[in-house]
Amino acid sequence: MSPALETPDRVAVRLATAAESIACLGGAIFLFAYLLIAIRRLAYPFDLEWMEGAMVHHVARVLAGKPLYGPPALEFTPFLYPPLYYWVCALAARVVGLGYLPLRFVSLVSSGAIFWFIYRIAQRDTASWRAGVLAAGLFAATYRLGGAWLDVARNDSLFLALMLAGLYFIRFRHTWAGWAWAALFFALAGLTKQTAIMMTAPLLVYAAALDRKRGAALILIFCSVLGGITWAVNVRTNGWYVYYVIDLPRHLQQAAPLRFPFWTHDIAAPLPIAAVLAVLTLLETLTQRDRRSAFWLAVSVSAIGAAWVGRLHVGAYDNVAIPAYACVALLAGMAGPSLASSFPPKYQQAVRIATAVLCILQLVDLRYSVRRQIPTDTEVDFARALGQLVGSADDVFVPAHSFIQTPSGAIMHAHSWAIRDVLRGGDTESVAPLIFEIKDALDRRDFQMIVVDQIDSWMEPDLDLNYWRSGPAPGPLWTKTGNRTRPQWIYRPNTHP
Repeated sequence: MSPALETPDRVAVRLATAAESIACLGGAIFLFAYLLIAIRRLAYPFDLEWMEGAMVHHVARVLAGKPLYGPPALEFTPFLYPPLYYWVCALAARVVGLGYLPLRFVSLVSSGAIFWFIYRIAQRDTASWRAGVLAAGLFAATYRLGGAWLDVARNDSLFLALMLAGLYFIRFRHTWAGWAWAALFFALAGLTKQTAIMMTAPLLVYAAALDRKRGAALILIFCSVLGGITWAVNVRTNGWYVYYVIDLPRHLQQAAPLRFPFWTHDIAAPLPIAAVLAVLTLLETLTQRDRRSAFWLAVSVSAIGAAWVGRLHVGAYDNVAIPAYACVALLAGMAGPSLASSFPPKYQQAVRIATAVLCILQLVDLRYSVRRQIPTDTEVDFARALGQLVGSADDVFVPAHSFIQTPSGAIMHAHSWAIRDVLRGGDTESVAPLIFEIKDALDRRDFQMIVVDQIDSWMEPDLDLNYWRSGPAPGPLWTKTGNRTRPQWIYRPNTHP
């Protein structure tokens, strides 16, 4: 074969490079859009998602040196999450003060780490910086698809950032120290959200199959860190930690629906092109004669499997699919160079062009309204009006929003969803005192004002017997994502029995 035929056509190379650059530009636009939204929402003085205020309350407990896990009560009932996110946010709150800002800032920084690790993993796996940018951009484009969640005051971004850090080390630091770091990151992710434990299992199997000794060390470190901290916190909380983080979620999951259209609703319908490219890339990696060729299979089982199982739980929202979107974005972003390498040289540039064009089409299909994700000035005014209203009373209960900033300070109490979890899945010994406390507080009219989004079943019939509806709450003040809800009605105590 002549040298001329062996040299790739320069025009085809330029076209392929141009197509990939346009795709990267599209991805960069979504990255910029996310950054704009996150910065604009940082200081919003109300719940972007209805559980944010309760997360702030958890951080307040850490700052005050109070336990996070204990008997459920109207004053405070914890969510069913491990404590690391609260601990990290408490460090930020010591600098900037208690409120939504430090928690959202931790999520924003964590999301930046997510984008960086997605870029770096794809770039190193393909030796193409464009693949890295495209993978990060594709993931940014799923922001609204995943619930516009990455910047809210929830633990998802920190947990995923730690998981990706572990992936990076297990993939590119095949040394004793590198895998020790991977084990540490996986354990810390498990201490942020329980989903990480399930996600880590396939990766531990992969590590043990790839290198028996280092894999055994990785498993030992992971289990020691996760188990040791779990044991210590459980002992310190007299067993309440395991009750909330392990026992109660297990009981609630048993009562969850058995079916959800995950594969069509969350993957095939919104990501048809990216999903196909991801599958093709995965199949291509499995054909490589390399002991590490099963890495992406393990990652896919880890991320997509965890998202699928998460969709089976009661109350699951779009955020449970975020790990799956990260996996699909990684594999689809790497499709160009990965698939091209399996074709003869004369077809490689055409493959690069085709995959770039398909990624552009997928990005276009994922477009969303940036404006709708950002609270308006009117909503900010409504949030401040709500704070002034509840600040005018001595004892206020806002069941669906556990942190309300008022001119005289913050109002904090247990969140209705945390109470509902305990009542749905808790044992009689734990539930009975809480039921009595709720009834007693309402019967004695302990609260001078109750602001409700809806009347929860655990408040009836005592609320109607002892309180009257005095008017509507300021608003409409809707949450921006998650459970779409808003404060609707104000209740005040009756003046007669």
